[in-house]
Amino acid sequence: MPVTYKNRKGDIYYLKRKESKAGKARYHFSKKVEGDLPTKIPDGFEIYENPNAQVFLRRKLYSNIKSEEIDFCKSRFPEICTFSDKAVIIDHKINEIIIHYSEQLADIFPSQAKLQLYKKDIKELSEVLFRNAIYHPMLKFTLIDEEKRLFITERYCFLGGIDDWIEIGTIDKLPKLVDTYGKHLGKESFFDLV
Repeated sequence: MPVTYKNRKGDIYYLKRKESKAGKARYHFSKKVEGDLPTKIPDGFEIYENPNAQVFLRRKLYSNIKSEEIDFCKSRFPEICTFSDKAVIIDHKINEIIIHYSEQLADIFPSQAKLQLYKKDIKELSEVLFRNAIYHPMLKFTLIDEEKRLFITERYCFLGGIDDWIEIGTIDKLPKLVDTYGKHLGKESFFDLV
């Protein structure tokens, strides 16, 4: 059986192998069932689906971020914000926790009354929206002291000339930073954070 992966949109991807001109194996995912389809993932690699459902084969990520820190973010954001837990996808890198946000999914719950007029099932509609939602990186917590578990916070700046991360706030523990800055996600006050 070839290596396959089903992303959140429901698309099935097949791992493909191709040789470079130098004779090295190159791997990528494709929806097309053709070519050299490996039956196992190469050693030292893993399947990665980014927040916008693109599928990649990447070297295994060895992160300094603890699983309980990721779990904390996954549970805390829906508590401190007024939107569905599907409006946020938590991603992480070696020293970063990145909060991706979908305005499409955040807006579904305030408009439930309107949806009732169309007799749409909220759960079914939110699943359709989740499969097709576009996420943007909005907040980033970067680990700067592994022993004390201290982080700095950055927010994404969407000003035409900047379009990059800008540092906000002070150095602190993750729970305090999440509570301080997470509550602004999806609100106008988010763009005032400096």
